[in-house]
Amino acid sequence: MTGTFPLRYAHANVLIGRGGEAAGLYRLGMSSYPFLPTSGKWALAHRLQRLAHTIAADFSLWRVNRAYPTHRYLERTAGLLDERHQDKEAWLGFLEGHEQRLRELGSHVPEVYIAVSLGQSTPSGFGAGLVRSVDRVRRRVEEMVGIADASPIPASQLQELAASERRVFQRVRGIVSARRATTGELQWLLRRAACRGVAEPDGLCVSRISSSKW
Repeated sequence: MTGTFPLRYAHANVLIGRGGEAAGLYRLGMSSYPFLPTSGKWALAHRLQRLAHTIAADFSLWRVNRAYPTHRYLERTAGLLDERHQDKEAWLGFLEGHEQRLRELGSHVPEVYIAVSLGQSTPSGFGAGLVRSVDRVRRRVEEMVGIADASPIPASQLQELAASERRVFQRVRGIVSARRATTGELQWLLRRAACRGVAEPDGLCVSRISSSKW
């Protein structure tokens, strides 16, 4: 990735862009769609349609693949052995074959995240709205000419975004299985943005975040 990453600040699962735009990031629960009965597939489709209608805001869906931890396969499955009727050495050899095959296949686990735009509350009075609009324009101009600084975000703005995020989270969770994305998951997503679908990141393939705090 070249250039500047558009993320200015991250507070828990709230992402704030350089122009003041903000979004809440959530991890969605997964369903084994091919194995659902026809009625279950229709029910899931209806829930997703209702989700798009209920959140009433711009949103983005991110489907990513996390490499399956094949090095943990053996320790997670070895305990399934029934030593009363099975040979331990034969069982471990059987699992080692599985582990090797998973490694060769480049197995992965899919994850889905939704980023929902957070509309800030209406400012009190014409003066407050005018000041906020002028501040957004000033930041845009500073970014265009390359003099934007890493000024802190006012606590009042963070409080407004936190209130908006709570409302959005209640809407999302009321329709589909979801939870707030963690800081670790956000870091994982950002580090792989530059080399998505190519390889795991290394020292030369890392998305840098300017003026951000964790």
